[in-house]
Amino acid sequence: MIIDSSMNSDIVSDTNNYEPSDYDNFLNTTLKEETNENTIMIILCGLLFGVSCLSACCKYVPNVKQNVRTYIHRNSLNNYINQTQLEEQENTNNTDICPICIDPFAPRQLSLTLRCNHKFHTACILDWLNQELSCPMCRTPIQLN
Repeated sequence: MIIDSSMNSDIVSDTNNYEPSDYDNFLNTTLKEETNENTIMIILCGLLFGVSCLSACCKYVPNVKQNVRTYIHRNSLNNYINQTQLEEQENTNNTDICPICIDPFAPRQLSLTLRCNHKFHTACILDWLNQELSCPMCRTPIQLN
């Protein structure tokens, strides 16, 4: 292999002609491009994260609304029950039966009389009112206001 010494001197002379400002300009340009690319990537990642959070929130909004409605309904129902007269059965000779479960009222068992004067076991009428807001006997609507 023959090495041309004139070629080596050209390489050395090229590096001798090097000006530091050219290299610095090259580095600054490269760093600016990398910084711009990094900034764009950070912005895109932030947007992607924001969109995914928003879609997750939108996915659960109907469930939250239903849970709020259920809570309001239960709270209103509890207020209605507290305003309605609860009775405790006193004697065992009572021939009254609950129209929902068709069991007689036991002594010391709580019963609830609706505004339409129909009487039920408290547990039976609560189960019914959680499904439908009307009297099971006469279908009179129950206002929970």
